[in-house]
Amino acid sequence: MAKAKITERVIDTLRTASRRTGKSAFLWDTELRGFGLRVSANGHGTWLVQKWIGGRRGKLKRIAIGHLPPMSVDEARVKARSGALRAVEDMELELGTLHVSASQTGNVQQEEFGKNPPTPSCRT
Repeated sequence: MAKAKITERVIDTLRTASRRTGKSAFLWDTELRGFGLRVSANGHGTWLVQKWIGGRRGKLKRIAIGHLPPMSVDEARVKARSGALRAVEDMELELGTLHVSASQTGNVQQEEFGKNPPTPSCRT
């Protein structure tokens, strides 16, 4: 996972290297945090935005915001700044509400069964 300022020249170098080695590669931008490019083994690229969600035990979320031949570096950088980071933050909020609702279900089950939960009918 290389880090450099993403420019057309760096992209061309990475594409030829990926084709030559037959392996995909990631390139992360040094100017915009979480913005990067994944170049596949055949030379096609996908613009990415990534963010760590959930604190210490969280997960890394990546969103594809476009493909390399139709979308230039500048267009992808503008799109990453504007909308894609908000989408990742929305996923973070949904993840947080799901976590809260999951912790609340334990309380509901305990209230439903009272203090003594039902025991299984067959014992070994």
